[in-house]
Amino acid sequence: MNNRVLTLSLVMALIAVYFVYSFVTGIEEEAKKKFGTEVLVVTAKKDIKEMDTIKETLLELKEVPKRYIEPAAVT
Repeated sequence: MNNRVLTLSLVMALIAVYFVYSFVTGIEEEAKKKFGTEVLVVTAKKDIKEMDTIKETLLELKEVPKRYIEPAAVT
């Protein structure tokens, strides 16, 4: 009887994972349609003060929806 309960719980867990995965991918696709494709941009990890040397450790790459890129950004 324990084998049946274990098997049933595993099957139900797999079904739940499938439904959550389907829901999340649907939300992601809807967001991509609404906000556009994502573009890789360089951003500062923290504030960079005036006259500081910009080092690689102060910068990071992030994916940002194309709709939210600053109009004056260099492309």
